[in-house]
Order: sequence, then C-alpha cells, then structure tokens
Amino acid sequence: MGQRHTAREAALGYLYQLDLGLESATLSTELYLKHFYPDSSVSDLFLRLTLGVKNDQASLDEKIQSCSEHWKIARMERVDRVILRLGTWELIEERETPAKVIIDEAVELAKKFSTTESASFVNGILDQIAKRFREDSPSELSMADGKKL
Repeated sequence: MGQRHTAREAALGYLYQLDLGLESATLSTELYLKHFYPDSSVSDLFLRLTLGVKNDQASLDEKIQSCSEHWKIARMERVDRVILRLGTWELIEERETPAKVIIDEAVELAKKFSTTESASFVNGILDQIAKRFREDSPSELSMADGKKL
C-alpha cells in the first residue's frame, strides 16, 4: 500500500471519529498519527486532508448535496459521507492529482470500509463533482477495478 493511500485511510479514520462527535483533547491529529500511523511519511498529506476537510466541511457538504440526487447528506452512511468529503476536498484542492486517481482511491476506501453498494454510490457522486469542478474529470463513470457502471 502506498503512502498516499495510507494517508487517506488515516484521514478517513480520524475524520470518521470526528463525525461521530468524538473530538476531544486526546484526539489531536498529532496523537492520532503517533498512535495509529507512527510512520511519519504519511503525516503531510494526512494533515492537509484532515485540516482541509475540517475547515471546509460546510462547503464540501453543499457540493456533495448538490451532486447527490435524492440523498440528503445527513442520511448517508457515515463512512460514505466522510469518504465523499475527502474525495471532494481532494478534487477541489489537490489539482496536481488526476481526478481519476482521486475517485479510484475513494472507491477503494468505500469497498474496504463500507457497504457493497457504497463503491458505486461514491463513484457516481464524485464523478459528478469532478465534472462540475475539475477540467480533467473522467469522461465516463468507471470503478477502480475497471468495470463501467
């Protein structure tokens, strides 16, 4: 597993805890990394992701909501909501990373940590976000394993 993927997994775990309302003095980004991911090579991206999503959450949620027809963000599976926030933040802020890579990474996280339907759900919403907010959006929906939806 690559460092960027590990950083995304770490950010997902941390932001999931925040979404549960578990933020406390003991749940700092530094303590979280030190305890769960002592390899400091993931810290830079982890910090950019977690701080970016925390600081921009309201704007991210608006973008996700605008691209998720018939789904209220509050009713989404918690882990899907966090994956979508991560993916959306990366699509908006990490312009040097191709949109397809960001979407594929989010789909892989959904496959690993969420329900069987989540990969398609995450893929569809992030594809719409990429089409609206990125000039290098994927031309068609495709899952990380190469299957087309």
